[in-house]
Amino acid sequence: MANTPKVHRPSGVAGGDKLEVESGGEIEIKSGGVIDVQAAGGLSLAAGEIAEADIAAGAVTSTKLGLAAVTETYIGDGAVVSKKLALAAVSETYIGDGAVVSKKLALAAVSETYIATGAVTSVKRKETITEKSASAYLLAAEAGIIKAMVDDIYLYLPTYVGNTGLNFLIKVMASHSAGVAVCADTITGGTLDGAAKKTSAAQYNALEVVCDGTQWLSTNMKGTWN
Repeated sequence: MANTPKVHRPSGVAGGDKLEVESGGEIEIKSGGVIDVQAAGGLSLAAGEIAEADIAAGAVTSTKLGLAAVTETYIGDGAVVSKKLALAAVSETYIGDGAVVSKKLALAAVSETYIATGAVTSVKRKETITEKSASAYLLAAEAGIIKAMVDDIYLYLPTYVGNTGLNFLIKVMASHSAGVAVCADTITGGTLDGAAKKTSAAQYNALEVVCDGTQWLSTNMKGTWN
């Protein structure tokens, strides 16, 4: 005869008493049944007693959890990863200020889906500003705003090779005589809008250029550039 685990089935458990299930035994809750833990009561489980294998998909949903039911105390570092969370499973209501930090998120854990439009703005961006008072070859590290402090000079853009996305905004500060010439790197066959250079026609002219990996292109200009 098979050894059937014994279960104590009292009609009620008095205060201070215990409901004990021997090793190998089970508590079976049939359809419609519940385990009702009253105030000041508790259901104590040792670590590892409930594993993912014991929780069916969808068994625990946000509607079954009170606002404070899951706190940082109950979630270990790395315990929750993005693949285990449905889109609406965690909302701002459940995340305190500073509760989630970047070191707990994998590279793809936060996508555009989770970032509202306008949540990240460009106000933190700072441009590099460099002044030039003589003809010069511009460096990739100087990408940003170039202030031409004198007239009749040549500013040579870096090679287009390996500089995709690099951009400069050249601002003419001095009174006009011959103009400020912004030149492509012709040694490597570079061009600026298909030409070798563009030259300003007046003080305070401005020219913005970007490298697309094959040449330099003007994306914005103020005043006339020849």
